[in-house]
Amino acid sequence: PNPNPNPNPNPNPNPIPNPESDANPNPSPDPNPGPNPDAMENGNRDDEGEEELPITLYESGTNAEECFGFQLVTFDLETAEAEQISIEHVAKVTPTDGVTKTELHLSGLITSLVTLQSRVQVITEYIERLAADPSAGNADPALLRSVAQLANLLPSVKPSGATAAPFANAIGNDVTDGLMVANLSAASNAAVALGKLADKFNITYDNRMH
Repeated sequence: PNPNPNPNPNPNPNPIPNPESDANPNPSPDPNPGPNPDAMENGNRDDEGEEELPITLYESGTNAEECFGFQLVTFDLETAEAEQISIEHVAKVTPTDGVTKTELHLSGLITSLVTLQSRVQVITEYIERLAADPSAGNADPALLRSVAQLANLLPSVKPSGATAAPFANAIGNDVTDGLMVANLSAASNAAVALGKLADKFNITYDNRMH
């Protein structure tokens, strides 16, 4: 029989204690040397036309007397239409059964694009018939002038040559901004969901304790 029933005996049953690790078994990370705290006012805000946010922002720093403190900072918040559309559609605190303004706006755009596509298809078929049979003699000069004006607008929509690079950069920046706002809105929505889940866990834990 094995005289030692423990297959993995501790070679050092009495380790030397470490006062620092014993006093603080879970050391906290290093503090932020330059925090920027903000304070949000609580209360009812009935005035929907209020343009100022109830937020006060402070900046940490050291003054002339080498004293660390916080100073009030003024800030300006700039938003764009893309941010409003993305945040309104994605970051919904509570789901609703109604139709949002964004959905109405997008449905109108879809209807307009479908109508434009059908009309462009009619013009394309008309030009193809004239190109296939130029001697038909049924060409409308006024209609052809209108088609020529529309064709002259195509370089503005899809430029080429020296104007292609700036146009592509501008479109790329707009797309990047839109994706960033959509990601921030999704993160905001996820934070709200996690907050609700944490509240449920806290309520369940309190009920078990009592």
